[in-house]
Amino acid sequence: MFIAGGPWKFCDDQRMLISERIRRAIIERVGHGAVPIDDLIALVASDPSLGSSLSTRRSVESVLQRDTAFVQSGGRAFYIPALSDGVSWTVEVDADDAAAHFVRSHPSLAPITWWLVGHGADLVDPSGKVIGRVKTDGLWLDGVDTDVVQGPPGWLDAVAGGWASVTVRDETLRIAPLRRPPQPSPRQIEALRKGFAASAKPLEAELVDGRRQQLTYAVGDEPMYEAMLADREAFARHPVPHLPDLYAAAGLEERRQIIAEVGFDWEALNECQRRRRMATFYGLDERGVEALTTLVGACDLYAVEGASSFGTTDDERAEAAVLLSALLEDGNVGEGFWAETARSDRPTDEVAAFARELDDLMAGVPLVGLAWLRSRCLEEEGDVRGAAALIASVVTPDCGHLPALLDAAEFAADRGDAPGALKLLLRAGVVDEEPDDPDPDHDVRLLREIVGFATHRPKAMAGRNDPCPCGSGRKYKACHLGRERHDLADRASWLFEKAIRFAHRCDPELISGLAEQLSEDMSSLYQELSRSPFVADLALHEHGLFEEFLAERGWLLPDDERLLAAQWALVDRGVFEVVEQRRDQLRLRDIGRGEIVDVVNATLSARSGPGTTLLGRPLPVGEVHRSFGGFVAVPRSLVNPMIDAVAATDPEELIAMIASMFRPPQLRNTSSQTLSFHTLRWRIDKASAVPEALRNAGFVSADGISWSLTCDTPGMRAAIIATLRIDPDNGELVAEVNSDERATLVRERIAAALPTAPLVADEHRTLADLDEELADAPPRPSGVEESDPEFRRLMEEIIADKEVEWLDEQIPALGGRTPREAVGDPIGREEVRQLLDSWPAPPPGVVGMGFRASRIRALLGLEP
Repeated sequence: MFIAGGPWKFCDDQRMLISERIRRAIIERVGHGAVPIDDLIALVASDPSLGSSLSTRRSVESVLQRDTAFVQSGGRAFYIPALSDGVSWTVEVDADDAAAHFVRSHPSLAPITWWLVGHGADLVDPSGKVIGRVKTDGLWLDGVDTDVVQGPPGWLDAVAGGWASVTVRDETLRIAPLRRPPQPSPRQIEALRKGFAASAKPLEAELVDGRRQQLTYAVGDEPMYEAMLADREAFARHPVPHLPDLYAAAGLEERRQIIAEVGFDWEALNECQRRRRMATFYGLDERGVEALTTLVGACDLYAVEGASSFGTTDDERAEAAVLLSALLEDGNVGEGFWAETARSDRPTDEVAAFARELDDLMAGVPLVGLAWLRSRCLEEEGDVRGAAALIASVVTPDCGHLPALLDAAEFAADRGDAPGALKLLLRAGVVDEEPDDPDPDHDVRLLREIVGFATHRPKAMAGRNDPCPCGSGRKYKACHLGRERHDLADRASWLFEKAIRFAHRCDPELISGLAEQLSEDMSSLYQELSRSPFVADLALHEHGLFEEFLAERGWLLPDDERLLAAQWALVDRGVFEVVEQRRDQLRLRDIGRGEIVDVVNATLSARSGPGTTLLGRPLPVGEVHRSFGGFVAVPRSLVNPMIDAVAATDPEELIAMIASMFRPPQLRNTSSQTLSFHTLRWRIDKASAVPEALRNAGFVSADGISWSLTCDTPGMRAAIIATLRIDPDNGELVAEVNSDERATLVRERIAAALPTAPLVADEHRTLADLDEELADAPPRPSGVEESDPEFRRLMEEIIADKEVEWLDEQIPALGGRTPREAVGDPIGREEVRQLLDSWPAPPPGVVGMGFRASRIRALLGLEP
């Protein structure tokens, strides 16, 4: 049996009731149509039973904004389930999709998908009985993020590879097979034409040749919504055809969720959207967009025609080169050109050839924009020395080309010239306007990296007129005065930051991909990990970006930093045990290699101490080590598997092991299986034959109606792993289990015991689904007053007894040990303490809603 110890959700029942009443009031007033939003707010707010007018207005606005079942369009609001009530949508079901229990939303189910995003819906059979629940999700299919409607296993079996109708009725869905898709009716065609006219908006588009053209189109599901609002009965009385067929019959066509008249100038729209995107992304006005468009077109033409694309005579080619090179002098245009060529997957060698052709035609005229473009190409091709030299030749004191200044600042930073880098960044206008922003852009990241070293100069190494300590024989003022470097111990952190900056610029997708793998769809954890130096260090070391950094930019580093970086490249990750902790220093034992390392500038959390096990890559800096990438705690039960994963030198294996540590604690049954609730139903013809068959299959019963299956599990002897009952009214055998594995076991046993009984439903719900249902359900009156002192005393006694029993239960989170066993060693005590710290405290005055961690700490001697 599982006793409370995971998260519990408490809510204000009164507030929830009022919110639900306001939602129902909105639905009632909207009905099957649409109501102007201002009128709707006034109507609902006028009902004094819903509270004060001001608070009700705010609640109505909140519901309309947050509840995905409502749509606001044209200043009106409507309720999708009501507007679609009685409407049957026609959908084609791919056989492979059906095998994975989903159907694609676009195009046929798109009008109801937004409703399902926030609520889902019950799936019912022809009699109206609920057989499961459907919801929406986003899947990566055919290289595209695709919206799908998912349902319980088998819900699409009868329609796989064919056509189906999905009918909305009383906020439920029913699916049925179709022999063929229905044809559009004249009334539906007329309604859609009205819907398109009501939703389409004109756009004044400026084209590449300077012409202006009016483009009229509608977006998304608006035409269908407006069509149903214009004549809902046209779609309630006759099934909605496959939407592309209906669009075609109405003289419309759809591309990428844009609907327009047949014959629409799609190329003009694409051009208009492209120009808008350029203006937004690169901060360009109309002239800048025109310049960027000209450059991109010229490069595309050069890739096909070569030098002849510039003209047929020397004068024509020289004139074209002057024009194109002048356009590159605008830094925003140049940066946009570089980004657009990458966006279109234009090979770097073709862009480099285009830039060389311009440079040859310009006959050596020193233009910053053209030199910057050539340097970018050189760097992309691996010639970083050539790129740096080219940038240095054109970034003069009066240079105002922002991309060139920024690249020069980056070269200066890698050389260790922090003051020079700062001057260049300030000339480029780089300012850290949001110092608390944890995810700055590349230029601000560089500014933060160097500003401390630039503004805090190291002490002079000698007097101005003394011989320079470097041994050059010159006076200090003529040699190294003003060019001193900080101690290597201080610059070590800067070296690591240089490598991280390289990783973010070289392969940002790798870092975000690692964060995604580790977070496993936990968005808040993803945001944290994507900015974490730990993840960046995984990209640098395990995925080889540090070797690329040294190969491409190592020659820029000061000599002592280059030697230190070469030493770091040989250091592998390890699993360490904390031996001793002194203020900001840790003494660690490498468990796998047996070495002792002292790590400075590192502290543990208040809940950690000697005996804690950590994963990290401390790097040598002189006689000590520093952990620039940080550590992550490793549960004692995972120490050996983690050591094996590190030794395997397979990044994917290591990432998978780390991800397993980041997963939040999961509620499990006594078999240590993740909780997943199934209600399975079999149709039975002869209920009288069922009891004997169940007994033969190992099920036991005391009354011949309710049955159970028991077995010994790691967490309990004779645990009930499944319950069954006969439902004579519906002629069904119903089973309840709490994991996917147990559902499979019961299906197999019933298939063997009752081979002629078909499985008609497998309703599957996760803990999140149950949580939503509990949140949406109105509170049920209790048969007992919680304020009754006798009731409270009884509940406290029950919980206290269960808390004592829990001390001797085997807990998966403690590696299968009982809490009483675990506290017998320092590591176990820390694991128990962390487990108890993760439990939320029940609110004051509430009884019977879970264990109290404070009492268990006292029982285990973890607190005075």
